[in-house]
This record gives sequence, C-alpha cells and structure tokens, in this order.
Amino acid sequence: MNHHVDFPGMHPDEQILLLRRKHWSVVAHKLLRYLGLALVPPLVFLALNLFGVRYEIDADNLSGVLLALGLSIYLLVLWMMFFHDWLDYYLDALIVTTERIVRIEQRGLFNRVVADLTLDRVQDVTVETKGFVQTFLHYGSLHIQSAAERERFVFSDIPEPELVKAEILKHVRRETDVGPPPVSSTAKTTNTP
Repeated sequence: MNHHVDFPGMHPDEQILLLRRKHWSVVAHKLLRYLGLALVPPLVFLALNLFGVRYEIDADNLSGVLLALGLSIYLLVLWMMFFHDWLDYYLDALIVTTERIVRIEQRGLFNRVVADLTLDRVQDVTVETKGFVQTFLHYGSLHIQSAAERERFVFSDIPEPELVKAEILKHVRRETDVGPPPVSSTAKTTNTP
C-alpha cells in the first residue's frame, strides 16, 4: 500500500508501507468529555430557572453582558482544548517504510518528536490489549524491542495491532533475508594442521 504522504526526514527512495494513527475511540472519548462540559452552562441555567432564579442575557444589562462574555470565554476555551487534543491525535503517527519504523509524536502545538528504528534492528514485536473496550474495538499497544540502547518503542492505542505486528515482522524478515551475499559454493577451503 503506497501512501502519498511525506514525513520529516523521509529518504528519497523510501516508500511508506503502513501508516497508522491512534484509534478513533481515543478522540471520540475526548469529544464526549468536551460535549459534556459544553452542556454544563445550559444545565446550570435550567437548574437556576427551576429554583426561580432568572438570568437574562441582555445587552442593556451589565450583568447580562458579563454573563454572555463569561459563557463565550468558557466555550472558546473548551473549543481550543478540543482542537489541541484533536491536533495531537491527528499528527501522532506510526509509519512503517521499506527501511524503518518511524514514530511521530506531537507534543503541543510547536513541539514534535520523531523517532525511528531501522528494520534490521528490530528483535521482537509484542501486542498488548487491555480490557474489554480495547478487545471489543480491536486496538491496543505495540511494543517493539530493538537491538539499540533504547529498550522499546511503544505505540499506544494503535488500531488492529496484530495486523500491524504481522506487517512489521513480514518486512523485518524480508530485510534480514536479504542480508550479506552468500558464500560461493565453488570456494575451496583448506585445512591446515
């Protein structure tokens, strides 16, 4: 599968084999949380109305203007927080190429960490699925053990981690099968006592 995507540090002859973002349920959970928080002001107004306290948002009344301003600021902050979480979700990626595995992690608006691991350094790939939700929705964590100083690459909340593991191991085997050229069978060996 060839994706028409470039990433920082991509080599000219490198091809993307697999591109994965976090599972959709990660951002859906955050969206539901923000929608719940957005419902707080209307529910407070409704509760106050039930107890006979009436607040009107009126341009002629200073308290009404301040109330409208406060409500607008509250909703704007909620929107900005959701946008930040969505951007973090969208820009985090796991990329498997013909040469390496790349993890792009967005940390805030102006901070990005790009880590890579060449396929020949991969020693083991492990999948971890925790709980009913991850099992039911088919997502989990992918742990990649390397031969480097850094023990593991961890990719959390990856959709279909078993398929990603199989794809990585297929290309790791292909990479290690290529290896150095075999010794010629016509070469003579000499034993010297």
